[in-house]
Amino acid sequence: MRARLDDWPPENRLRAVARLLRQDAPEQLAAVLAEELARFAGAAELPFRQALYSWAGELWTKLSEGGTLPPFDAVEGRETPDMTSMIETRFNEWKRELVGRVRAEGMIEGRAAGMVEGRAAGVERERTLLCRQAERKFGAETAAELARRLVGVADPDALALVGDRIIDCDTGTGLLEAVDEPR
Repeated sequence: MRARLDDWPPENRLRAVARLLRQDAPEQLAAVLAEELARFAGAAELPFRQALYSWAGELWTKLSEGGTLPPFDAVEGRETPDMTSMIETRFNEWKRELVGRVRAEGMIEGRAAGMVEGRAAGVERERTLLCRQAERKFGAETAAELARRLVGVADPDALALVGDRIIDCDTGTGLLEAVDEPR
């Protein structure tokens, strides 16, 4: 028995995948994707819609870059189990590759964001500590003025220099003048 794609029931998931494979332009792919996403509506179909959408994104990238997909018509006309097996295998391979890549990218982005947040928090703590030290040595007015001058200063070396100047200066005015001096 030979089965054509048009003979498959519309709710067949492999039919949806095969329809995406047949498209040879990004615009056609987008139109077919919209139809298939609508066909598989409902909360129970969410994982399939997500996989279909992600996979279509991979196809979109390939088509947008001028690449081509292997001609799907070459496998049409084979018996359904062979075609089904081929499509299902390739779909699962792409899904695994995509999930792996997304996880790796997410981990890298998460680490980078954590490092940036950690550095920002560390710099903020250092500025707060410097102002506290200035307040203990020179009073609240000098500390408040120092805090205003340190807003936006994120360079650890510049902040370390302010710490040295708190130790070295004898007056609050002297500290503020020293902070304003170029290195």
